[in-house]
Amino acid sequence: LQMIAQALDVQTGTERHRKSLTAARQALREVDDFANRGSQLSGDVDVVHVVSGHRCGALADDELPSLTPLLATQRYYTFAQEQLAAAVGHVPAASLAMFGLGKLQTSLPATGSDDQTAATAKAMVYYQAAMMVEPRNFLAANELGVLLGRVGQWEDARQVLLHGVTLEPNPALWRNLAAVHRRLGEEQLARLAENEWRMSAQQQRA
Repeated sequence: LQMIAQALDVQTGTERHRKSLTAARQALREVDDFANRGSQLSGDVDVVHVVSGHRCGALADDELPSLTPLLATQRYYTFAQEQLAAAVGHVPAASLAMFGLGKLQTSLPATGSDDQTAATAKAMVYYQAAMMVEPRNFLAANELGVLLGRVGQWEDARQVLLHGVTLEPNPALWRNLAAVHRRLGEEQLARLAENEWRMSAQQQRA
C-alpha cells in the first residue's frame, strides 16, 4: 500500500495519498485505546482524554464530549476505512493487498475476547476498504459477509454476499449465502442458494 500511495503522489505532485495512509494506520492503532483490558469499550474510558493523545485526526474537538467509547470506536474504524481507500485511489492491486491484510488480521493469535473483537473489526475495515477501491472484489465480499454474520449483522451479510455472487458465482459465496438465508428464516432462498452452490462446485471441478 505504501508503494502505491507513493506512486500516486508522484503522479499528482502531492502528498495526500501517503498522508491518508498514515492517518488510516494511526487510527487503527489508536482505536485500541478506547478499550480497557478486560472490559471492552468500557464506559469508564474518558474519550476526551484519550483523543488528546492521538494524532490521526478522526474526530473534531467540538464533538468529543457527546461521544461514548463505542461511538468513538465506530468513528475511528469508519475514518480508517475511508482513509485507506483515499490512499490508493482505484488501483486493483491495492484492493487485493487490503484483502490480504484483512485475512492477516483474522489469523493473528488472540489472547482474549477483546483482542478477537478488535481483530474482527479491523479485518472488516480492510475488506470494506478493498471493496471501495474495487467493488468487483468478490473475495473481499465473501470474507466481509462471513464476518458480518459472525457479529450478528445478518441482513448486512446477506446484502454483501448477494453482491458477491452477482460478480462471481463462487461456491464459497453461494454456501455462505445459503447459511445466511437459513439464519434469517428464508428457507426457500436457502435451498435455492444451496442448489447454486452445488452446481457451481460441479462446474469448478469440471
